[in-house]
Amino acid sequence: KYLRLENVPGEFPYTAGVFPLKRTEEEPKRQFAGEGTPERTNRRFHFLSKDDKAKRLSTAFDSVTLYGEDPDYRPDIYGKIGESGVSVCTLEDMEQLYDGFDLADPSTSVSMTINGPAPIILAMYLNTAINQQLKKYAAKKGAPLTDAEEAEVKEQTLRAVRGTVQADILKEDQGQNTCIFSTEFALRMMGDIQQYFIDHGVRNYYSVSISGYHIAEAGANPISQLAFTLSNAFTYVEYYLSRGMKIDDFAPNLSFFFSNGMDPEYT
Repeated sequence: KYLRLENVPGEFPYTAGVFPLKRTEEEPKRQFAGEGTPERTNRRFHFLSKDDKAKRLSTAFDSVTLYGEDPDYRPDIYGKIGESGVSVCTLEDMEQLYDGFDLADPSTSVSMTINGPAPIILAMYLNTAINQQLKKYAAKKGAPLTDAEEAEVKEQTLRAVRGTVQADILKEDQGQNTCIFSTEFALRMMGDIQQYFIDHGVRNYYSVSISGYHIAEAGANPISQLAFTLSNAFTYVEYYLSRGMKIDDFAPNLSFFFSNGMDPEYT
């Protein structure tokens, strides 16, 4: 009965975990932050992770960012800027947010709780990582990099970055509603991102965190949560396959999270 219902990690029915062993080279925790300006949140990240060998950062964005709004002065959003999350609307904001962290280091991973504008925020993050490495290699060389060298640094960076972008637009429609595009268009952008990941060998970053916990928070019981979450996953898989992507190429970029009271980036 124990083997059928519980069992040990890595064994059917996997209720104790999918993998038999956990990482031993880094603490299984994330430092979660996001409030006010990018500079303020950056200081918080450095404070939280200063004694950690692995810099595992999880980022909360304010509602203005979640809805893709411009944080310029407007009476209806002025009081929400930088509240319950960090305000990020430009590439410079993103660079300030992660200043001082080597985003290409294998011991650094960055997760971002963002859905509607996830493709734009992800593009800012990847460009931040690339620009950081371009500056690093140019300083090491003591001269500007050639076009070929810049291209190589870019590809190396994309292969090295670690982390997760939530980007699950289907559970947003079902549970949270931070949607700024039609479902069809958002799904197409998710496919574009996954194709980009395949084309550039981005294997250490999850292109979507297929999230059940928001569905549970919206009132689903555990069975309904599981059903909706797996249905969403099947939709992504079927759509990516319909675009000609191979399952072995995109499956490693999918992550799952079910309700246990924490954000998906903690898993």
